[in-house]
Amino acid sequence: MRMKRALLVMALGGLLVSSMAFAAGVTGTKHDLSGTLTTGTQMCVFCHTPHGANVDAILAGTAPLWNQDLTATASFGVYDSGSFDATDIAAITNTAYSTSLLCLSCHDGTVAPGTFYNAPNPAGNTSSEGVILGGANLGNSLTTSHPVNFTYANSITNGDTGLVDPGPATFLDSAGKVQCSSCHDPHDNAATPDVNVAFMRDTLAGSALCLNCHIK
Repeated sequence: MRMKRALLVMALGGLLVSSMAFAAGVTGTKHDLSGTLTTGTQMCVFCHTPHGANVDAILAGTAPLWNQDLTATASFGVYDSGSFDATDIAAITNTAYSTSLLCLSCHDGTVAPGTFYNAPNPAGNTSSEGVILGGANLGNSLTTSHPVNFTYANSITNGDTGLVDPGPATFLDSAGKVQCSSCHDPHDNAATPDVNVAFMRDTLAGSALCLNCHIK
């Protein structure tokens, strides 16, 4: 029993440290909306809630306690190119969970950040600043953007001298797919502090980010 309690304390401690690290990474970035709306100093609440999360974002059971309304866009279409080898690419839709869908629930310009699914305390903190504009607004079509929501596996890299072996890849989602989160870490902008809207997982210097997948 003591061992179980110790393990539980360690697990909870790990979650706390992880949450603190995420918060520290967000502080001062474009994703830090604390003080811009009516939430006081709260940051995490713009995306996450400990209670009453958005049930529509839990279709796959892995949505991280999502607290934002999902996009109003039914489908974002799919990327298509003669040089694109993956055959299982699927459109991002607002009825099928993916990590990219969560990103687009702010970044397609149809739903304003701060459109809370579960309004934070005190009651009434529900206002938003309007939809995202400018370069951060990706629009409602991904047909000409970098492809997402496809499996990055040996089936498309074998014999392709232009792609890195996916074996050691750490940038894929739990299903082995490329998503927005493969290039962007919403909790950490340290790799590209000079590009504050990018949240890149790697530096753009020398195209290091691209070379995680592409051999050129």
